[in-house]
Amino acid sequence: MATSHSYYDVLGVDPTADHETIRRAFKEKVLTAHPDHGGAEDAFRRLQTAYEVLADWRKRRIYDRYGEDGLDLSSEALFTSTFRGGAFGPEDRQQLVDELQTLRASNEALQRQLMIVRPDTTSKYASSFESWLRNRNPEDLRVVTSETLAQELGVVEGSYEPFPLPPLRSERIELGDLGELASVASRRTVSLPSRLGWNEVLVRWLICPVGAIDHHLARWGMLPGEEIPGPPFVGGTDGIGLVVCAGPGAEGARQGDLVVPIRPALGTWQTLGVHHARDLRAVPPVALELSQLANLMTYAAAYRLLEAFGSIRPGDTIVQSASDGPVGQAVIQLCDLLGLTSINLIQDREGFDEVDDMLRALGANHVWRDRGSLIDRIKRTGAAMPRLGFDAVGGSSLHRIADSLRPGGTLVSYGSAQPRVDPFPFVPLLHRGVELRGFWLYGWLKESRDNFERIVDHVLPLMEQGKLSVRQPLHDTGEGLIAALMAPTAALELGVLEDAQALLKELAAAAN
Repeated sequence: MATSHSYYDVLGVDPTADHETIRRAFKEKVLTAHPDHGGAEDAFRRLQTAYEVLADWRKRRIYDRYGEDGLDLSSEALFTSTFRGGAFGPEDRQQLVDELQTLRASNEALQRQLMIVRPDTTSKYASSFESWLRNRNPEDLRVVTSETLAQELGVVEGSYEPFPLPPLRSERIELGDLGELASVASRRTVSLPSRLGWNEVLVRWLICPVGAIDHHLARWGMLPGEEIPGPPFVGGTDGIGLVVCAGPGAEGARQGDLVVPIRPALGTWQTLGVHHARDLRAVPPVALELSQLANLMTYAAAYRLLEAFGSIRPGDTIVQSASDGPVGQAVIQLCDLLGLTSINLIQDREGFDEVDDMLRALGANHVWRDRGSLIDRIKRTGAAMPRLGFDAVGGSSLHRIADSLRPGGTLVSYGSAQPRVDPFPFVPLLHRGVELRGFWLYGWLKESRDNFERIVDHVLPLMEQGKLSVRQPLHDTGEGLIAALMAPTAALELGVLEDAQALLKELAAAAN
């Protein structure tokens, strides 16, 4: 949020300037701005403040999003002041929120105008309305240009210089058949291609969570709207990795970036993988454990569930199944920050007391076994009837949550452990006006690149201050592999950052 007197103007640099450019600009300004050299004290103090903010990647990220006011707010205040248009934040922050929304809407409108008026210079209808009609994507009204096609479909081999790779081998976890994950997964070592093609990058994967979607793919080998190769295929949807090489035309994921997948079933369970850059997003510099960054998509899903559905307000109650899963844990913590009461259902199994203690430590108000009717239990607690419910199990859990919602409530299904399509809970839908919605994180991320960046801006400050984390044990891919694939929540440790950085330097030296 750079204004005419922004910190960038004070230093005389562009908002896209890198750290070294900012450092040099500050050193040059100090020579004339210091009071000992005739400068004004107020101006020099602002110069110092500008440098302190822009030289610190965390402060700079907050400043770019929220301006100077944002630097004085805690991570909780930043979160609540912007969540649902400021409905959960102090009233005196509402004006800031409104300004941010207005600026964002103006920017989106400008982007649409730019896409519409951009001419197709290779067409005889260039600069015309007919050119726009010919080139737009009918599904989302997005103009399809030569650059769009190059990134999404690639370019003809021979029209670019591939990036050569030395002989490299990758250890991967493959699913050789359909069935329970622990029974169909096996380790295999393969040779990598000898070069990177257009828009391809080589990623050294480091930590990869084992999630519900991985169990779903192992059992049924399909995801609606996604092309999934038949077995054998590499497992893994989530994870954090380091780009050690970038091929020609790669945008959005550069060499040295820490990246997360934004496409499901990418195949992250491998030490080295070749992927399209468009399927990855770079994570801003941040002082966090890799095990927490690996769950960035988990936090994004939890944030979006609470942000986008229902009409919740402080003091309301939400109810969710699979509460001990990564998304469920994140929802609990966000509800605690927002002043929402959470009712959390978990499977009726051994170790309930330990899970109960863990979830309550995260901020859960109620932790119950996922069985029987919820209505009487809710009445006994004195809590308000839930206005919003989340289900990732399906079957009886879906109906149980639907029955517990107040009239006009909203039930969101974002996953299912059932091998068949669940019947709708008709009674709550028909007689109490309950709204049934579906949510697919990766489909939402496809809508706009800004969706990912906005989520990151909101959740990273909470992660940095320890307000948002997932309890998830790490397992190696040797003796610990089967335990990880059978655990309710676990992650595979494929490598350490230091080794990945050493490989990056080795490949960079070989390329030069």
